[in-house]
Amino acid sequence: MFKEIIKICLNPFILIYFKIKLNHFIHINKNFNRFLVLDIDNTLANTWKYLKTKNKKKISYSEIPLLVKTIEHIKKKYSNLPIVYISHRNILNYYETDIWIQKNIINKNNFLILVSKPGDKLFYLNSILQTHRVIYYDDLSYNHENGKVLFYEKMIEEIKKMDIVYYDYDFIKKLNS
Repeated sequence: MFKEIIKICLNPFILIYFKIKLNHFIHINKNFNRFLVLDIDNTLANTWKYLKTKNKKKISYSEIPLLVKTIEHIKKKYSNLPIVYISHRNILNYYETDIWIQKNIINKNNFLILVSKPGDKLFYLNSILQTHRVIYYDDLSYNHENGKVLFYEKMIEEIKKMDIVYYDYDFIKKLNS
């Protein structure tokens, strides 16, 4: 309950903070014409299987195992690009998430954004698209742990309208099977 109250109260400030930081990251990478934007959970990390086996009080976001084939694919194709990680996680998990990224780094030129609502990812994608092309990996799925995978359908529809190279759930699943 406490985490939810923090999320609601701080979300507008967090959104502005990350937007300012993202603008700086974009500026220092202005010589690149493309950015790689990556989700973490169930895209780079095998999160739902990890969470399913853990007691909720003993979750360590810094220890979630990789989806190795996704990481290998990205390193092979896009390792030279600046990376923006955008993950739907509570801001209180920022430090652990950053540790996970540093431990499993694709390249050092990266920036992490945590969003409290999946739809907030569109705000940042549009910000990047103002100046750069985007290659985007995101499963945009949820509910794995309950046996039926569901999708953020409206977000997927919006992303498909954007001028983005998009790697989706099916691509990621096929890559890692």
